[in-house]
Amino acid sequence: MRRLLLCLSLLLSPLPALAVHLNYGPSCSQGQAQQITAAFTLAAQRSRASFLKLNKAWPEWSQQEQWTYNYWFGAVQKDRIARVGAVLDSIQSQLNNPKVSYDVACMLPYDPNTRNGCQPGDFAESLVNQRHAQEVLFCDAFFGTEADGGYDSKWGVVAHEISHTAANTEDHSYSPAEARNLSPAKQVDNADNYEYFLEMLYIYGVH
Repeated sequence: MRRLLLCLSLLLSPLPALAVHLNYGPSCSQGQAQQITAAFTLAAQRSRASFLKLNKAWPEWSQQEQWTYNYWFGAVQKDRIARVGAVLDSIQSQLNNPKVSYDVACMLPYDPNTRNGCQPGDFAESLVNQRHAQEVLFCDAFFGTEADGGYDSKWGVVAHEISHTAANTEDHSYSPAEARNLSPAKQVDNADNYEYFLEMLYIYGVH
């Protein structure tokens, strides 16, 4: 669940075809489906580019890449950086896997019995540990946020949700400030930290 400057060439370049299959239910309008598809496409492209660029020995990372990692995950420690690498790989692998499909819903109201559904300020919700026919629900904050700018962008929200389904991350906290205040052990397990890490790489033009 999610609570509530980029290169012109990227904005103008056509995005590659989306590998995963998005099965839209009747709750999503055509306009909402278009926004979600675009967010998945950009998240797939950028998560893969980030993983490929960072899948190298730490001394080979640029100074900006190292600073961005330290900002969201703390000092480099063997087990923690291995966890971060595995999560980034899982996100990009799942988003670029044609065998994966998602059942997508929009703006379904909160059900206190199941504790699922949209509440005010929510971005999205996913059901964890179901790699195929994964259900993802998109809420009001998702449709009100920027497609491609800053933190909590539409593509960043998708990366956040896929970190749950692909790598079993948790929601220990929400928002950049809260994510920064977690212990490093929780930072490498928190979905927001991965979202903000990926978004920051593009905010500051690392990629």
